[in-house]
Amino acid sequence: MSTTSTRNDTIPASNPFTATLVRAIEKLYPRELADSSFDNTGLLLEAPWDPCNRPPQKSEFRKGDVKVVQARSNKVLLCIDLTTAVANEAVGKGAAVVVAYHPIIFRPLKSITSENTQQRSLLELAANGISVYSPHTAVDAAIGGNADWLADIITMSESDFASAPPYKGSHSGLTNYGPYGESRERLRHEVHNFPKHGMPLNHPCESHFRSPITPSEHSSETGFGRLVRLESQKELPTILMKLGKGLGNPGAFSVALPQGVRAENMGIRTIGICAGSGGSVLSKSTEKLDMLVTGEMSHHETLAAIEQGQVVVCLGHSNSERGYLGAVMKSSLKAALDSEWERARADMVNSTWFPKINEEWQELLANDDTHVEVSERDEDPFKTLILQRDQQ
Repeated sequence: MSTTSTRNDTIPASNPFTATLVRAIEKLYPRELADSSFDNTGLLLEAPWDPCNRPPQKSEFRKGDVKVVQARSNKVLLCIDLTTAVANEAVGKGAAVVVAYHPIIFRPLKSITSENTQQRSLLELAANGISVYSPHTAVDAAIGGNADWLADIITMSESDFASAPPYKGSHSGLTNYGPYGESRERLRHEVHNFPKHGMPLNHPCESHFRSPITPSEHSSETGFGRLVRLESQKELPTILMKLGKGLGNPGAFSVALPQGVRAENMGIRTIGICAGSGGSVLSKSTEKLDMLVTGEMSHHETLAAIEQGQVVVCLGHSNSERGYLGAVMKSSLKAALDSEWERARADMVNSTWFPKINEEWQELLANDDTHVEVSERDEDPFKTLILQRDQQ
């Protein structure tokens, strides 16, 4: 990433707000915590910046049936997956940076053309002066990252659990829909979208032991996955109900039980947690786990787990991650960004290059207001389709 001159008299080659965002997010989720053996984190797209010309001042987008005209601002848009819909949203809302949890550039690119939808999104974002940053596994490993957020939901105090919005499910939190093709009657369906916002990390937890499943070399408190050992066993339905409430009361999620065992008869004390695709991380636990909580696991990994008497909860890959954006990252990043931007602005306005740039850019960069929003268009590709008998 291009940086300013140490003499502070050269016009930066990149938007100072982008550089400030990078510093802020890497204080929360240091890049050295990411799994560099496969991951691609950091600033993946640095949009061109021409401060001697006018910035794009206004853009239009639709919110429902209403057309909204949005001025360009120091705005960050958070998402899990940078899809075409999210890219269009970023352009429409006049964002400066998209923070996409999953890296849109994962493997080496041999070309960038409009024939590929992801590459077309990158070209569109660059043309509109929007950069892209991906923290991915740095968020997984960090203290207060998404693994800790899921652990806090599971260990929330009974008082917070009781006061949370009611979970609309069966008493045990489990409904068995049976094998496909069981009924020949006509069916109707309901499509349930997984909630995008979960419970913030501002509630007391019950006493428990917690540690990373695979600690990092930087700290024993950082690393991938979380092992949670409760002080005493909890009934499985209670833990499932906590997950439901903490994740914003989804219509359903997948649970695999050992054959012949009922949920209400299972006691849980040790829990392994890993957002996303957690099978490989959870398998490295040195402590026997009663329950595995993740986004997705393979068929054979799941079979092996229930054969060992374990419960497997699969929330959906990105559904295990998306709630964290609104529950934790939005407010944490806003606080860090405000602090960094205050210092950056002071350096900019006192520099010798600042008067040389376009007056509209001066106004934008001198503005102390920053915005961090969670995408409204980002969603898991899978929906829950619930088949019901037609009541006739």
